[in-house]
Amino acid sequence: MLKYKWKRLSKQASIFKKEYEKALLAKLKRRYEDNKEAFETQHSEKKICNGHVLKLKITIY
Repeated sequence: MLKYKWKRLSKQASIFKKEYEKALLAKLKRRYEDNKEAFETQHSEKKICNGHVLKLKITIY
């Protein structure tokens, strides 16, 4: 199960949140399913959209 939360997400960047979240979680899910043993228990990503920083922290349970 993937548990995740966003940190310091500005209102202007919120329109990008769902698209980015969907793509990133799909990528991480594929990576986790392919190689569960080597996958780190915590994963952080940072992306800049129109000058706004999106930070996502994901914990695998």
